[in-house]
Amino acid sequence: MVSPPGTVFAPPVLRNVDYRSPADDAWYAVRLAVEGGTTLRVMYCNFSPEHDDFYLAENLSGPGKVEALRERFRASSVQLQDQDCRSVVQGTKVCASHAFGEDDLRFFDAVVSSVIRAKHIVVNGATVCNCKFILIWQHGPLVGQQTIVSVQQICVVPFRSPHNPTLDNFLGMVSAGHTETTTTSEEHTSKKHDERIMDHSKPNDTAKRPSNHMKFEIPQSMDLKRRPKSVGLKRPPQPMYHDVSSPKPKNNGGTSYSLWVDNLEKDVSHITISDYLYEQTSIDCHVQLSHCSMPTTCYGGMIIVKNERHAKKLLNFLLDPAHIVVSSRGRRFLSYLCRPWFIKEDWCQVVEDAFPRDEINRSNKAQQDSSKLRLVYKGTREYERAKDVQRLHFEFHNHVEKLLRTLDLEEKRVMLQRG
Repeated sequence: MVSPPGTVFAPPVLRNVDYRSPADDAWYAVRLAVEGGTTLRVMYCNFSPEHDDFYLAENLSGPGKVEALRERFRASSVQLQDQDCRSVVQGTKVCASHAFGEDDLRFFDAVVSSVIRAKHIVVNGATVCNCKFILIWQHGPLVGQQTIVSVQQICVVPFRSPHNPTLDNFLGMVSAGHTETTTTSEEHTSKKHDERIMDHSKPNDTAKRPSNHMKFEIPQSMDLKRRPKSVGLKRPPQPMYHDVSSPKPKNNGGTSYSLWVDNLEKDVSHITISDYLYEQTSIDCHVQLSHCSMPTTCYGGMIIVKNERHAKKLLNFLLDPAHIVVSSRGRRFLSYLCRPWFIKEDWCQVVEDAFPRDEINRSNKAQQDSSKLRLVYKGTREYERAKDVQRLHFEFHNHVEKLLRTLDLEEKRVMLQRG
């Protein structure tokens, strides 16, 4: 291929990122380069150039497109070693391989449903793991299905954001040229390359099956573009709750979205919750915890995300009927007023200047602490117990709402009598 005059090719950066292909939702090892200063070239390792993906800067100027592209990249996954198999427990997010044919091996994200432990053996001085892992696929053609795999098929999902100079510089350049707003869909853009339309289908492309998970949709009548601070998700009366330990963020000056949760363990920190949600959804969120002035045994809190698309993705995770988030002591997230029978038209609160300006840093310790939270799956005894606890809390909050309405009426009656 002859390059146009003046075209500058940035040298490909050594592989340190994985990329989720828009063609089949699978993760691939890639190298990146910027061509002509305006095009990001994604080169699949061990694939020929005709499979490369291209992103034009001019096509990323729409709302949310830069963030959508950034979420397709992450630090490279690492093969799980036999001797480290006990670090993978129920609820762990992994990247696992699945063979669709003799020469068709692809990697998708999955969550460990359970682990069948087996005695390790030593072969030629090396430990060999015989454990089996039951996975629930999170995306791709097998989404929602269970598969039993061995340690050889599992890679550990990195807990850090990808630090790739080529990607950072390109997205920084694009971001500097426009102001992002929120979006409700993820779009992939391509261009003609060497007089050919880029073929997005990777070798052995497989059609995706629709997910059977419940998806939360924002009512068409709801305007989420710009609303007053006081309008949004209904929550317990403010005087009942007092801020605890969560630092006040340096605000980014933009519009964010908040979701209230209840029934959080008092010994689970806001950092642990934020890290766990990032592990499961790849969404950065800021968590502010509050305790109730009444003698309750749990905390409530507010989860703040950057935009509407992140809010919908987080709700899809929390409202998924296939699982429930629980803590290590058995208490669970209760998405306050966000289960189907509590959703109002103004289900999500639009807030100003709420998301921190600085990048949310994560550490190995935070990753270990996040093991206090895990998923229990439908069909298990733990899931049924969690559902029973959930019903108790729904009844409690319904009762409190009735009492508050009665209190409001009685206050008005007394004030009118005094007047």
